[in-house]
Amino acid sequence: MRKDQLKLIKRTERWLHRKKGSVGFSFPTDIDTEKITRFVILGRSDTGENGTLRGVGDYEASSDSYVIGLHVRGKNLLGGRQFAEKHMEKQICTVSKPSLGDTNYSFIPDVDKGGIPIIDGSVIKFKEKTAYTLAFTVRYLMGTAPKDLKITFEYTDGTSYTPIYDTIKKTITGCVSTDPEKTVRCISSYTGDQRATIFVLAEFGLYEGIYTAHAEMHEPYVGEHFKIELDAPLYSIGYASDELDLKSGKLIRKIGRLRVDGSALVSETDTEGIFEITLPSPMRPGSRTVSPYGEISEDSECGISASESESSLLLKPPGGLTSVSEVKSYLEANAFDIFYILASPVEQGINIACPNLAGKSAIDVTSEISPRKCFMEYY
Repeated sequence: MRKDQLKLIKRTERWLHRKKGSVGFSFPTDIDTEKITRFVILGRSDTGENGTLRGVGDYEASSDSYVIGLHVRGKNLLGGRQFAEKHMEKQICTVSKPSLGDTNYSFIPDVDKGGIPIIDGSVIKFKEKTAYTLAFTVRYLMGTAPKDLKITFEYTDGTSYTPIYDTIKKTITGCVSTDPEKTVRCISSYTGDQRATIFVLAEFGLYEGIYTAHAEMHEPYVGEHFKIELDAPLYSIGYASDELDLKSGKLIRKIGRLRVDGSALVSETDTEGIFEITLPSPMRPGSRTVSPYGEISEDSECGISASESESSLLLKPPGGLTSVSEVKSYLEANAFDIFYILASPVEQGINIACPNLAGKSAIDVTSEISPRKCFMEYY
């Protein structure tokens, strides 16, 4: 074939972008949500009491589910109306009813309602040793001094900061920042002088970092909160993590959990004092387990290990038990959970929608346990 008969086709390259973080990540404000290919949250575990894993997702009794909160937002973390609605939810003002209008929020806290958390980790994921700046305009009906904002910043070390102003002005516009060497636990109520405090909604904002000039850094709040409900938290063991993809609506479970109680399938083994418990799904060969028990050894009084087949567990219960009936009675009174890496991941479909990111610039995961990683890939 002659060269001039060849046709070269030039293809436009599509660059795949990735934004990632642990408690969240930032992204361009002009991102096209339709071009997102993956939006993934990876599980992470902390070992709680009695060897139980705690994963990503906070238990909610009303729905009997484990909830992962997502906060999609701009630079402003909290709007005035959002603050007012949270404030009213806490029933801080019952003697004098608060007033929420189109432009202002006016309230007088009850004398005994100080120290009630208003904005906590379920609303904002406060970062460790990070300063936050509150921008505000507050109006008062009286010209007496001193004046306060009726709020307190609580730190995780047990200390706190309550902004108070020695002024007779009836309107204050300004910024207050928290200590950058401390971790904010929550913003709580403060009773103060028992006089009406009026927040101007459009002038209210909370920002990461230290700022001093309200006019230079304040912007309107643009954000939404989303709630993902799961039947169990997202766990991890070593490098294996449960994986939730918000774009595809798929949940991949890589960590198995078995409640070992009196209903467990227990059988004897060739070794006296050691019993076999069948797993509902086999574990990955060579993977470790997480439970209240250590590994079985000749010197150990009790322990638990994986069998050679990886489809069951070997249990050496305490007390020198010798029969299946004794073991079942023991487990009935001393039930425990065991966690392990599955030999084959289990895929589930989840009814969720990928958040609309248009006009936003960041996303935070507000679960008490932060993900091992969360990331978004897009063209």
